[in-house]
Order: sequence, then C-alpha cells, then structure tokens
Amino acid sequence: FVRPELVGEVRYSERTSDDRLRQPSWRGLRPDKVPGEVKWE
Repeated sequence: FVRPELVGEVRYSERTSDDRLRQPSWRGLRPDKVPGEVKWE
C-alpha cells in the first residue's frame, strides 16, 4: 500500500454520474495543502 504525500490541483468542467472528470486540466502541485485536507469541490 502507499500513502499520499503530494497534493495537486485539477480543474474540470463537471463530474459525471460515475465520478469521471469532464475536460480535466492539471493546474500544478499544491505544497500549501496536506493530503488529509483534500476533498471534492
């Protein structure tokens, strides 16, 4: 098993009913966040 250590930001137009991202775009790493703080917005 692995533990998450890095956090990245991804923007997307919408989330589908089966939790897929529509038109995702990588925005970069977020060194100001820790993995335990991450949630869907």
